Amino acid sequence: MDFSEAIAVLADRVQKVRNNLNTEEATKTALVMPFIQTLGYDVFNPLEVVPEFIADIAGKKGEKVDYAIIQDDKPIMLIECKCCGVTLDDGKHMDATPFMEFSLDNIDPVLLPELRKLCKGKFDLKNTLDAVAELKFNRQVKLALAQNLENPDMDFIDYLLGRAGIKGLFKKTKEERYAPWVKRAFKEFIDEQIDSRLKTALAATSKKDDKPVEQKQEESISILGNLQGDGIITTDQEVKGYYTVRAIMSSVVDPERIFARDTKSYCGILLDNKNTKPVCRLHFNNPDNLQLETFDAQKNGTKHKLEKVSDIYSHADELRSTVDYYTKGKD
Repeated sequence: MDFSEAIAVLADRVQKVRNNLNTEEATKTALVMPFIQTLGYDVFNPLEVVPEFIADIAGKKGEKVDYAIIQDDKPIMLIECKCCGVTLDDGKHMDATPFMEFSLDNIDPVLLPELRKLCKGKFDLKNTLDAVAELKFNRQVKLALAQNLENPDMDFIDYLLGRAGIKGLFKKTKEERYAPWVKRAFKEFIDEQIDSRLKTALAATSKKDDKPVEQKQEESISILGNLQGDGIITTDQEVKGYYTVRAIMSSVVDPERIFARDTKSYCGILLDNKNTKPVCRLHFNNPDNLQLETFDAQKNGTKHKLEKVSDIYSHADELRSTVDYYTKGKD
């Protein structure tokens, strides 16, 4: 079992036992210790994993942390635990903000290689510090961009005004006139980038080979699973939604494994063209009421209102998690 599979097994354990973890000690036994073991450390070896380790942290001397992982007789990691479900804000912190947040509720495959660097035999202090610096910077950049996407701050507005050669405006003018413009331009830029990627993907698919027209049409219908002849028409929005989901899935599976079957009530997106592996459903028959239906581990559906097709990207994590369950044999 490789590291990503071991993490998936641990994530599955979380879902099964979390409602029974009412104390910190129960959480340590059921989740924290197995997590440390997943990283490759022997929790039963006091030379490798030390419980109730005394450390000087957060400006205090003699503070105890729940676990310390030891390498070459020196602590390389300190682990502070809380009861499952309790906020992590009230605890011992060495940094004001974390450089990485990894959730077993919603595994981010992009962060798995970074987490793997903490495993026994792979941990290297210099490389870890370099990775921490980059992760912390990237996280702050993404947080700043997300914040300015929803509520542009004055520094960001001033920067863009300067780039546009606009100067000497009153603060009120910036807030009332230019802040909404910045927000709208930001969102339009993101939509344009998404549309550009989709057009590139569509063009690449259409130029993939030089098959005869009849064979190309048959392949296109196979890909979309369109049941023509029953009064079912696959709309442009459904095609765009299909390719959006494929683009999202490319980070976790071969996009060629993603299929679509159009029906009278919805367009279903499937893994491996199997009805037992629904990725999502596109309820796009009413263009003024677009809805995306996602599925949890038990295949219960939840519908989400979309303003536009590209809003599917805001549910990317849910879609990846669904496919993760299927690829890890949980279907």
